Amino acid sequence: MTDSMQTGKKLGKAMRVLLIAIILACAGAIAFYWLSHRPKATRKPPQASAILVETTALHASAHQVLVKAMGTVMPSQSVDLAARINGEIVRTQPNLLPGGRFRQGEEILLIDPTDYELAVRQRQSDVVQAEYELKLEMGKQSVARSEYQLLGETIRQENEELVLREPQLKAGKAALDAAQSLLEQAKLDLARTRIVSPFNALVQEKHVGLGSQVSAGSNLVTLVDTDQYWVEVSIPADRLDWINIPGTNSSKGSAVRITHLTGWGRDTFRTGAIKSLMAGVDPESRMARLLVEVQDPLCLQAANKNKPPLTINTFVQVEIQGKTLASAFRIPRSALHNGSDIWLMTEQHTLDIRPVEIAWDENEYIYVKNSLHDGDQLITTSLAAPVQGMALRTAADDKAEQR
Repeated sequence: MTDSMQTGKKLGKAMRVLLIAIILACAGAIAFYWLSHRPKATRKPPQASAILVETTALHASAHQVLVKAMGTVMPSQSVDLAARINGEIVRTQPNLLPGGRFRQGEEILLIDPTDYELAVRQRQSDVVQAEYELKLEMGKQSVARSEYQLLGETIRQENEELVLREPQLKAGKAALDAAQSLLEQAKLDLARTRIVSPFNALVQEKHVGLGSQVSAGSNLVTLVDTDQYWVEVSIPADRLDWINIPGTNSSKGSAVRITHLTGWGRDTFRTGAIKSLMAGVDPESRMARLLVEVQDPLCLQAANKNKPPLTINTFVQVEIQGKTLASAFRIPRSALHNGSDIWLMTEQHTLDIRPVEIAWDENEYIYVKNSLHDGDQLITTSLAAPVQGMALRTAADDKAEQR
């Protein structure tokens, strides 16, 4: 092997060693750099997360108080017509049946008047006889007075009355009065053979028929007044102050809307007015009772032609228009918490748990007069753990932050 070849081998070996040394040096430098310049996480103080809520603005307005209750339809007046004389029923009207109607003064049935007509004729004869006897006695008295004056004698007072036949004259007048009274009684009995309706009426029950024998006191027919019905309503006693009741706190009763969902549907109703406060409370529920008056309950008048008729003993719903809250805030019942608190979002977007005094409550809403201001933001979202002053935000806030 020549010297030049050995020299070339040594030189190549030295180059490889140098190259390896350079690579190791570069790797060490890079490793040292990354170890001395590795990233560090900076600690930031934790930020409180605002709770997302939904709100609605509150505005005060007048509110017509509505008192809702249930009631039962009943007749304003009902009467059992009874016979006042004895006899046989010889005539009845075709509409003498349950549900039949009679106008005031219209004949319902007739009791055989024959005996009573004869009695009237007999009493008329008695009156004529009494009048004749009285005139005859007056003639006798005139003769006696003339004779007494011709004699010119003076006698005591008691004897003078006898001489002038004054007792006989008084007896004749009394007999005539008695005969006239008996005639009037006979005429009255005759008139009582004709049974008439005392008012515009509906037949509720029929107790007799053609050919029935009746005596004084026998029930003939039960009638109810068709000019007006009443609805007896039971309400809590603490609601009475909100209702206008004639004779109690007002001269005119509150207007009432009457519905019967199962019979009339949802959009059909009748109207009435509070008539009076009944004495005593309901023995079972201990609630106060009101009477609602409904005119023309059977829709017999043209003005009520297309309205539904009321039926006695029907269970109906009533809505009484009470007094007006001049300025109140309407709040959903679902937004009331712990019976007296509501949640508001302040201008600083924090929670304000505010107690309120309820002026009026209905099925889905409560009404508050004090403790609130127009424009207050009512929170309608449910909060798991509400704390006074906790941070809040709305969807509008999130959109504004993204923009």
